[in-house]
Amino acid sequence: WAIAEILQYKDLRNIHHFIKIELPLEGNGRLEEIFRSRLDYSLSRLNINSVEGIIYEIDRKRSSNDKLNNPEFVEKNYQNIKEIFEKLRRENKTKFLVCMAKNNFEMEIAIASDIFDSFAAYFNLFDIWPIDFFGKIERKHKGFIGIKPLRHGILTNTFLETSPTCDMYTSAMFEDMPYFIS
Repeated sequence: WAIAEILQYKDLRNIHHFIKIELPLEGNGRLEEIFRSRLDYSLSRLNINSVEGIIYEIDRKRSSNDKLNNPEFVEKNYQNIKEIFEKLRRENKTKFLVCMAKNNFEMEIAIASDIFDSFAAYFNLFDIWPIDFFGKIERKHKGFIGIKPLRHGILTNTFLETSPTCDMYTSAMFEDMPYFIS
């Protein structure tokens, strides 16, 4: 949001905004309300009426593990998100829906669902697991967005001795690897 004030004075026709929205798997019947409120908040902060795309991510902190590991439940969640998204698309609030997958399980389900226009994941020299899905993504004529290609400042000479306490690093093989900060 650091550039929101600057953007209000610029010609935004050539800027393509994608925003990330995290939602829990359990919406308690309020999934659309939560989705819309997060989108509306982002639009107001950026002083715009629509975004090019929405990057959807499951909010793991607010989702129970039994549902996170249940493929039917995750796919049902993706279907619910697609229904909400289609309403927003008809209202001209957005054009594209991107799935931010954090692991093989989510990526496999997202690709098979045929719901998303594109896919995103952390992809860099240390986290290369998405490469296994490039063939499937290409065969479906979809796109891929690599997030954090420099892994928190790989070009700097500073790093922490352990990975951060977030769900960003899902591969067990990287658990004890130092991560770089900028």
